[in-house]
Amino acid sequence: MSDLNAAYDALIKRLIQWAGSEDDIRAVIILGSRAREHPPADEWSDLDVQLLVTDPDRYVETTQWTRTFGNVILTFTELTPDGKTVERRVLYEGGIDVDFVPTDVAEARDALANSTDRGIFVVVDRGYRFIVDKDGIEEEVHAAMARIASPEPPMPDEEEYLNVVSDFWYHTVWLTKKLRRGEIWSAWSGLLGITWDDLLTMLAWHAKAQHGADYDTWHGGRFLEQWTDADAVRALDGATARCSESDVRRALPELMDLFSRVARETADALDFLYPEFAESGVREVVANLLAVDDSRED
Repeated sequence: MSDLNAAYDALIKRLIQWAGSEDDIRAVIILGSRAREHPPADEWSDLDVQLLVTDPDRYVETTQWTRTFGNVILTFTELTPDGKTVERRVLYEGGIDVDFVPTDVAEARDALANSTDRGIFVVVDRGYRFIVDKDGIEEEVHAAMARIASPEPPMPDEEEYLNVVSDFWYHTVWLTKKLRRGEIWSAWSGLLGITWDDLLTMLAWHAKAQHGADYDTWHGGRFLEQWTDADAVRALDGATARCSESDVRRALPELMDLFSRVARETADALDFLYPEFAESGVREVVANLLAVDDSRED
């Protein structure tokens, strides 16, 4: 066991002892990599902890309690990826990284009893481990998971597919105009943000179209190198860019070619009609924009 993994194990033991002595903490759940078996956590994995408590504000607005588990280098708050909950992130001495998500226990139990939205269980599906459970909440989680066990359709319908394709091609024109105006940061962040988000969505659909709807594409690009095809992985290097006009100019055509290939192959596999007119029209606009002289106009 690495020194980091041993340090995380020691922190979890302190967490169990602390939570047991705090009456307002009703349950503590480890989520993510340090709760799952496939693939298991490695020494670079952080620790994701959900605290089911009666007063979440206490753990969001104060920091003294974080020192219970080690020497704090820094701590701050931010929204969780779903944008609905505030988490407190803590970096401890030695590089120990813990994300604490204080959650109102009554609201959590109500959601478990009534929600039919499988999306809230995406991370839980990957693994969870109760290390403190004072009220039998783990059984409520089991019941909720069983109730919504049938996943939502993992593949898009044609309308959803075409919407992503159109979003990608629209924003290639958008970022090219930013580039021509001299807004290099906006063009660069658009290249690596909006268009890459669309590319990631398409890569997941492409993989499922090739391997079957149950093929595991994880979420948020996790382990992408393992589940997407090797040609796409190799192409990603050329499709990214440094924050300079010349490099965005270089990368954009490669990104367009990569997206076009996986989108076309996905359409073929799903028997969708690929929007040839849209792509050819966008390519013409982009080519004309990039061909003009270097003058800048507002």
